[in-house]
Amino acid sequence: MPDYAIREATEDDAEKLLLAGATDAIDGTQNRSRHFWELRHCFRRKQGGGGAPPELKLYSTGKLIRLQYRTLGYLTDRHPITLVSRTGTRPPGCASGIAAAVGKMVALYGWCVTAKTVSTATGAAMEFVTFEDETGIFETVFFPDIDSRLAGLLSMQSAFIVKGDVTEEFGIAIVEVKTIVKL
Repeated sequence: MPDYAIREATEDDAEKLLLAGATDAIDGTQNRSRHFWELRHCFRRKQGGGGAPPELKLYSTGKLIRLQYRTLGYLTDRHPITLVSRTGTRPPGCASGIAAAVGKMVALYGWCVTAKTVSTATGAAMEFVTFEDETGIFETVFFPDIDSRLAGLLSMQSAFIVKGDVTEEFGIAIVEVKTIVKL
């Protein structure tokens, strides 16, 4: 790693950039283990280190993804829903196909991104929740009977299987949730 690239950075800052993938394109190898060794060597050279890097194994794709997510809190090259262990059959629906499913029951994977709780005229709680998958965003509604049963399962930045009926309100397709399963 060239000295000028890290001259102004602290070792901790440089490590975070490296772990997030900022150095992957430097030599075309995406060899973060080697880059990490070179970074440490550069910062600690004044302490008597030297020599060529040892033979280092490439990190697995899974490890690269985990390092990036742990460092940044998000992924730069894929949607986090793609990381969910998908056992069994994948639900047939996806966010980009919701509009074509009006009047039908759907099941799809969704990453919970935001939620808003409102009160009905009778004072019961219901919730509007936005989910997304790798194809787009879809809106859902948890009517009071469903909200009272399932709201405790919801958590932001988590993956779910969402099942419900697709209706259309003001030209927007909305999933009226019947059940969710946290993945």
